[in-house]
Amino acid sequence: GTPEAGWALHPSAFGKGYATEAMQAVLKDHAERLGGGRVVCMINPDHQASIRVAEKIGFRPWTTGAYRGATVNLYERD
Repeated sequence: GTPEAGWALHPSAFGKGYATEAMQAVLKDHAERLGGGRVVCMINPDHQASIRVAEKIGFRPWTTGAYRGATVNLYERD
């Protein structure tokens, strides 16, 4: 019952701020249309760029889990 955020970009778009900008717009829309609230995301612990994006847009580490046999970091924001 908790919305999950996610982003994926073509390598040619890496490092240009597109993921941060797009997710800021998505989360703003979520707040305006649905009143905001908790959102979670799942990130491979080796994917430092996605971790930086998550932290820039207000996600904080929550716990770890498993996805398709791999360990993932779970983040949340309110």
